[in-house]
Amino acid sequence: MASTGAGGLPAGHPAPGAATDEFEWTDLHHALADAGEFLPEAEVLQILDEHPDQANRPYAALFLPAHFAAAFYGTKRVNERVYELFPAAARARTQLGSLPLHLAAHNGHLEATQVWWAVHPDAAEEEDGEGWTPIECAWKQGHWAVADFLLSRTGVLPRPDAAPYDPAAPLAADIQVEKYGAVFDEIDPLSADGCTDGPPEDDSGLPAPGDDDYEYHDEHAAQLQGMKEEWARIAAATPANVEEWIAAHPNSKLAAAAAARPALRAEWRQAVADRVAKIRASGPTPDEMAAYLRAGFAAQKDEWKREHEQLLLEVPDPPILPEDDAPGGDGGAIGGGGGGEGDEAEEDSD
Repeated sequence: MASTGAGGLPAGHPAPGAATDEFEWTDLHHALADAGEFLPEAEVLQILDEHPDQANRPYAALFLPAHFAAAFYGTKRVNERVYELFPAAARARTQLGSLPLHLAAHNGHLEATQVWWAVHPDAAEEEDGEGWTPIECAWKQGHWAVADFLLSRTGVLPRPDAAPYDPAAPLAADIQVEKYGAVFDEIDPLSADGCTDGPPEDDSGLPAPGDDDYEYHDEHAAQLQGMKEEWARIAAATPANVEEWIAAHPNSKLAAAAAARPALRAEWRQAVADRVAKIRASGPTPDEMAAYLRAGFAAQKDEWKREHEQLLLEVPDPPILPEDDAPGGDGGAIGGGGGGEGDEAEEDSD
């Protein structure tokens, strides 16, 4: 069992950034990381009962089984059981400063959020390593039901700089493409068009219906289709933004807050616009990025040239063949002048 410090926590655990060599991937981490995709809840509960001594063992980044339960396997019974095995986990932080309540809220697990709030209500007002409270973790990810629950318990709305999730706003990655796409097209055209400047790939070699390998190809296509359908289902279940969720839940605490402060909706929209503007303004300008890339490519070409020249210098001299093996020498395979089977045949004829 891992050594423990104050409050029964693994040594050095509560402080964000604490380091320990006692990381262990336990049966509990393995089961709780499943997120319910393969292991039914009853089986996970059985594993918890079989390995209660593992509940206080941290894995990488100081993730206890409780953090895995809150972040991944978000059901009420599983999180309650994990807490019962190691109550001190409710106040344990990961290396990034997250309590179980932060992780449950960030990942949108309402039942887990309710469990960890009930056992440690003060955590609702504590910040994680990035400076966000649990309601703000949910808010930024669009988990409106979780945010509404935490608002109902604390009465505290997310701060203005915690922009609410809005799928209509461009993602940070999209903003980077918008900002630097033309630069990449100019400086690195091969990457811009898919790392090829030749004709389209020939797919005539792919298995066709009736071929032995086609069943694998067909299975892969079915998996891709299943993934697309799952993404569509998730997108359809996610409200476009907090205002749409409020419209669908007029009796919620968020709806009451918006009704009490008519300017609140405009503040939320402005927070999203400010976030997008901040991302667009961050980083180098397109011209600075172009200069950086040109310098990098030039340095890379110089390095390749030096490596090529070094390889030419290291080419070994051709091997010196032994005299008997030299072309035209006695016993050689080519034009040998020595005695052979023909000579022996002449002697026999005499």
